[in-house]
Amino acid sequence: MPDVENLKSLSALFDISVDYLLYDGSDFEGTAVKEAIDLSIYKKGGACRSRQEAVVKARYTEAENIYALLRKRKLTPAENVVDFIVQPGVLHIADSLQDNSSWYLVEQQGRQFMVKVTKEFMESRPLASAFAGKKKIVGNNIFKKFYRI
Repeated sequence: MPDVENLKSLSALFDISVDYLLYDGSDFEGTAVKEAIDLSIYKKGGACRSRQEAVVKARYTEAENIYALLRKRKLTPAENVVDFIVQPGVLHIADSLQDNSSWYLVEQQGRQFMVKVTKEFMESRPLASAFAGKKKIVGNNIFKKFYRI
């Protein structure tokens, strides 16, 4: 573990907090389960607005609740300044275009899972702390509940 002065120096150098430097990924417990999927075999319709939602519903048939999530990258203070000067929201749009994964919160058997669905795979991770309310910060991302599936 680096000493406090080195942490402060690194924090100032990269314009990030000391907490960010020490972040250990404890938003999740256990390991991620990554499964290959073929989106073409899933159909949207009924309660499912997309094929990604159909994948999650098919995988978590026992789920009490499934929420579609909106993801927004948490910007650093320097990025916030650049975003404001260039055009408010442009960095979030660029991030969305770079990573167009679909995100879901699944509540099943008293546990909560963050589920990421791409064209090739579905990745599920159990949350270490509850997603209470409408918003939760996980790592460098801000997630908001959008609608219930």
